[in-house]
Amino acid sequence: MKSEIKTRKTIPLCGGAEAHIELSTGENTIKIPAITDSEMGVSISHYINQNKYTTERFVGKNLRLNLHESFVKSGDTEYTYQDGMGDTYSFQEKYYRILDNGTKASESKENVTVLDDGSLICVKNGYTYPAERQVVTVDGLRASTKLEGVKNIEDYEQRSDELRQAEERYNSYKDVYKDYVVCDQYGNIEKTITELTVGKVEEFVKTVSALGENKLVLTKSEALNLRNLNRTKPELAVQVSTDWLNKLSKTNT
Repeated sequence: MKSEIKTRKTIPLCGGAEAHIELSTGENTIKIPAITDSEMGVSISHYINQNKYTTERFVGKNLRLNLHESFVKSGDTEYTYQDGMGDTYSFQEKYYRILDNGTKASESKENVTVLDDGSLICVKNGYTYPAERQVVTVDGLRASTKLEGVKNIEDYEQRSDELRQAEERYNSYKDVYKDYVVCDQYGNIEKTITELTVGKVEEFVKTVSALGENKLVLTKSEALNLRNLNRTKPELAVQVSTDWLNKLSKTNT
């Protein structure tokens, strides 16, 4: 297949503009910067090409922006990418089974299975091979796209959703667990969760379940405030800690 990569010569023009000349055809595209190094971290440029830019994009006749990029699925195993200058590149989804000697053999998508961990396999003549998926152009450019159409894809997607939900729950609980401490009635911290592992959390929960006399479960900031209060106004601190202890006692009965 013919290469899709363009061979161009770039000529600087005044005002930061550039002329991009396609050497094989002589086609000329002018690039005019509009916004450079904006606060959003996006550089915006106009491209002008009288013959190439015929689609109306509402930025001016024969004009397009470098933001007008697209990557779309154009067939069962085909994808089309159009860059900011309007050049198009065709990507083909390909599957391979990995042989024992490390070489790759082309394989049909219908023979490929995705496992729960996301790895691919192919069963051929009763033998299971590792498999590989690539989305590439004829020039070797690669893209990453959603895996579709292989065996076990529904179970894999469900498993991925479950893992994503578990990670979200973990992240939501993480800060809550790490913020709580066990301290004495003076605000001196005695137990914290330093690592959010199952063992560390269970150890902390056991400590909370078997709290001794005059022990409190507070957030770190509450424990710090109680300790400072003990230093400045001990009588008030005694009352505050007593109130907390009474609440804890009622909760446990």
